Amino acid sequence: MSEFPPNITVRRMSLNDINTVVEIHIEQFPDSRSTSLGRIYLRKMYRWFVEKQSELSLVILDSSQIVGFAVGAIGGYGRKIFRYTLGEIALGILLHPGLLFKKRTFQLWQSYLKGLLPARSKAASQSDDIDAPAADRRASLCSIAIARSAQGRGLGKALLFALEDCFRDMGIAQVMLSVQSSNLPARRLYESCQWENQADLAELGSTSYRKRLVC
Repeated sequence: MSEFPPNITVRRMSLNDINTVVEIHIEQFPDSRSTSLGRIYLRKMYRWFVEKQSELSLVILDSSQIVGFAVGAIGGYGRKIFRYTLGEIALGILLHPGLLFKKRTFQLWQSYLKGLLPARSKAASQSDDIDAPAADRRASLCSIAIARSAQGRGLGKALLFALEDCFRDMGIAQVMLSVQSSNLPARRLYESCQWENQADLAELGSTSYRKRLVC
């Protein structure tokens, strides 16, 4: 069970929290692909987590003020969010057409476009099925951030442990994540919490981590 500093609480994210979460996201990830698509897209994206992955969508509060968030998912989430936010993505590209010509953006969306097709392998379907046995379910830490004003107090670690507890409560034995290789503070956080470096994906500029959870 996670322990929190004085005046710090963690609870599930609600729809009313999304605007604050989006502002923290923009502050902490100003150059990310999702930020480039704008606030309308970000609000829809976090709405997906609240609606579809409510048990794994958390906010951390300092004296009732939201100062951070974390979201996770069981089953593949990238293509599902792509389908859910397709209208907002189109609007974002319309307002910022240069996004289409960024290599890493194009490669990822090319993959997501396949998610619009009905054909899927049996193995992929099983790993994406939230009702499949825990050992067969794919789980991901999708995003975590602490507002600049609240950093340096161990809140990121407390929030990460809280999300890990949520995965354990759901019977998940292993969680994966991907982070920009240049995001050294985030990588130090994961490694200090015993996440294992799995692979460096140079073509995407990202690094993947894994943690085995003891349930």
